[in-house]
Amino acid sequence: MIAEDEEAVKTLAIFAFKAKGYTPLAAGTGEDALALWQAHKNEISLLFTDLSMPGQVSGFDLARQIRSTHPALPIIFTSGDVAESLADDPTLQQATRHLLKPYRPSDLLALVATMLPAAA
Repeated sequence: MIAEDEEAVKTLAIFAFKAKGYTPLAAGTGEDALALWQAHKNEISLLFTDLSMPGQVSGFDLARQIRSTHPALPIIFTSGDVAESLADDPTLQQATRHLLKPYRPSDLLALVATMLPAAA
């Protein structure tokens, strides 16, 4: 699942995932991502989220809520200063990776490959 408020960045991530054979679900806000999670949680293998999103639910909040019931779900955070934002939360550091913006699709896919098997 992709949670990204910047439309161009979200489109790039969707394209990258599809090119590798994954079927991405995407949301533009944390609230929409939570609803998507509730509707499709049994189909979601990874969360790729921007830390800073508009609305009441940031990417950090989204990950915390999902991890409360699915602690092993792999998460990739993206932002300009991800490492600093996660320094005080060891729960989110487990099974979590960071990808700094701007990133290339190949960098995203290489990171995903370390966390998930390739799509069939």
